[in-house]
Amino acid sequence: MFVGKIIENSEYYKIRNRVNIYFGIYCMIIAPLFLILILCNCEFVNKFVISLVNFIMLIIIVTLKYHVQKKIKNAELMGKHIIKIDKDTIHICSAKNDKEIEEKINIQDANLITVKKDYKMPGEKFIDFFKIIFGKYPKNFIKIQTPDTTRNIYFYFDTYYMLNELKNIIKNWEIKGYNIKYTN
Repeated sequence: MFVGKIIENSEYYKIRNRVNIYFGIYCMIIAPLFLILILCNCEFVNKFVISLVNFIMLIIIVTLKYHVQKKIKNAELMGKHIIKIDKDTIHICSAKNDKEIEEKINIQDANLITVKKDYKMPGEKFIDFFKIIFGKYPKNFIKIQTPDTTRNIYFYFDTYYMLNELKNIIKNWEIKGYNIKYTN
């Protein structure tokens, strides 16, 4: 069974990108610059002061990241609901009580299931880090079309185990003959 957090609002990506830009600037520019200044034997460089400034900047970035995570949680942009996907159904549950099913979608009732060709975890590869900095955050979703409605569900998962579970469930759907459409 796949379990992930539903992204309730697209503002999640904008807020998350902001903190990743700051962290990226620190990791790619500021920290290496300070390291070069410390390693060179320049007389005008006080290594203690540079180390202290670098440490303070790191603390500021980590604090900023913490506050952004808290803002995401408090604004209910993500984590208010969870998605559970198994071989036959998709459940939308309350995050507070995952036994409380708010919506149930039977896969057998779906005319079309649209899935991503390649689901990814954020920052999986080094090149993905640059994409995140420039606003190309990986958006994982599933789209279910039934005769009555169309439901787009954007979600987040944070383990490779869940990624593999999702891939296995989709393969199982293909074997059962459900109408699956792959997209980027």
